[in-house]
Amino acid sequence: MYQTIILAGGLGKRIKKIAKGTPKVLIKIKRKNFLYFLLKSLEFNGIKNIIICTGYGHLAIKNFLKKNKKVFQNLKIYLSYEGSKRLGTAGAIKNAYSFLNKEFILIYGDNLLEINFQKIIKKKKKKKTKTNPKTTKKVRNTKL
Repeated sequence: MYQTIILAGGLGKRIKKIAKGTPKVLIKIKRKNFLYFLLKSLEFNGIKNIIICTGYGHLAIKNFLKKNKKVFQNLKIYLSYEGSKRLGTAGAIKNAYSFLNKEFILIYGDNLLEINFQKIIKKKKKKKTKTNPKTTKKVRNTKL
């Protein structure tokens, strides 16, 4: 089963005036947080195993998920927290290594794409290409 990593640890410098201290994934659109739409889109596409890599706004994201536990009850969501040290994209993936399956989909937490993930997965299975991240250790991960 494929899983998805959502990168959601950025500072949101370009959207700072609108966000006012809120993590980008928690900015509201039509009274719902952006992360709501992102998670529901993944669920709709049959992806139920999700790792959210957090940094800035980690506690707010964790609280949002706890508050909406029933809404996302069909999803298996893990948080991977990078701590106060900014790790970047590769560091965030490395930090989440203990949760990773052999194959995964990586998406940015501030993008909502109308993609048929099942179609992409089927194409990948036909090509039989491999994903093999190399990392070394587990760091500060939380299962919700």
